[in-house]
Amino acid sequence: MNNLPNVITELPAVIDDLTAEAARIDDLVADLGPDGWARETPAAGWTVAHQVAHLSFVFALAGTAASDAEAFAAMTAEASRDSTERSTPS
Repeated sequence: MNNLPNVITELPAVIDDLTAEAARIDDLVADLGPDGWARETPAAGWTVAHQVAHLSFVFALAGTAASDAEAFAAMTAEASRDSTERSTPS
């Protein structure tokens, strides 16, 4: 017998955790006006809007990784292409 987690039984818990974390972030920013979204963060060059967009992508990526391996592979391939295109000098 192996000690690997049972993906089928643990998937609902993973999705619940991601949903709860996303709700916490949503609660934190729900009342922000334009100035709040534009506020700089400790990450140089990143605003609150940048940070929330980043977290949203990570939550979506994690949820997809946990539930749909094929879609996850497609998402990461696309992100990799986007990253390569941005870092390649014109």
